[in-house]
Amino acid sequence: IELPLKPFIHVLDSSGEIVAQSDQFPVGDFAPPSDWPPNSTVRDLHGLVLPEGAPGEYLARIGWYDPVTGERLEIRDPSELLGEEFLEVRLGSLAGE
Repeated sequence: IELPLKPFIHVLDSSGEIVAQSDQFPVGDFAPPSDWPPNSTVRDLHGLVLPEGAPGEYLARIGWYDPVTGERLEIRDPSELLGEEFLEVRLGSLAGE
């Protein structure tokens, strides 16, 4: 991978507002994708803090973008282009205090 790509993780509430996010180069900025060997796997952890006492349904949007242009990459699986700029994962409900 030649571009300086960054992953993003956005957590959205039920109204679609971003309530938590992480945008950083992989492995705490120590493993840019341009250094990865082909077909390698890199484990990357992102900590996110949700608003305290905010009940509701949450989902995460996960993807990659070019930090120079802001352009998001389209998601592909091994056989086809999925046509989306992020994967969406339902996180479920958070009970209020």
